[in-house]
Amino acid sequence: MARRRPEERREEILRAAGEVVLREGFGRTSARELAAAVGVSTGLLHHYFPSMDEVLVRAVQLFSEEDLAQLADEVGEEHEAPALVRLDRVLRWCVPAPDDPACRFWVEAWSESLRNAGVAGATRHLNEVWHEGLTELLTDAAADGTGQCPDPEATAWRLLALIDGLTVQVLAYGSLGPAELLAQARAATELELGLAPGTLAGLEPGDDAGSDGHRRVRTDRPDPTV
Repeated sequence: MARRRPEERREEILRAAGEVVLREGFGRTSARELAAAVGVSTGLLHHYFPSMDEVLVRAVQLFSEEDLAQLADEVGEEHEAPALVRLDRVLRWCVPAPDDPACRFWVEAWSESLRNAGVAGATRHLNEVWHEGLTELLTDAAADGTGQCPDPEATAWRLLALIDGLTVQVLAYGSLGPAELLAQARAATELELGLAPGTLAGLEPGDDAGSDGHRRVRTDRPDPTV
């Protein structure tokens, strides 16, 4: 295996940890399993990360940072776009496919947060940033007169809880499909903002999500022979 710079090797290990978590879950992601996935010894693994706990926490932090960066790219930072358009882009971007690896990773991370304070801190940060972003969009929608939202912070929490809960229904139980999740999220958002049913679906016709998901956890690693 070609020699890598330390920062490259650390990132390779973290992305491999994402692969193993998606396959085995956090509880079965051991140093031996991870070392085998990377193709190194457990001794080399511990040279870069003193403990598996640190590996898992750092992996969640890495994927959290990328999740937020992807969201910014997908939704767009252009504030000249109407608030409702930007809000609906967020809803569309959240829609998972039944085998969506990114959303499956976050469901695993939520579960691990009950047992691991480090993972809980990383997922809490991601959750708080999402809440802040939704709160800002809801505030903008109320300010420009396109919706009514007396308490954007509380509304943002309700919408987050709904989306997360529906995501579990799609991934774990298959109780509904991605298109149904999007329809439910839109209906709840319209109800919260006092909008007529179907308002959000008509904002950007022909640009709907609901079949393949948008969020991505990039576990791909560089070719070690390069």
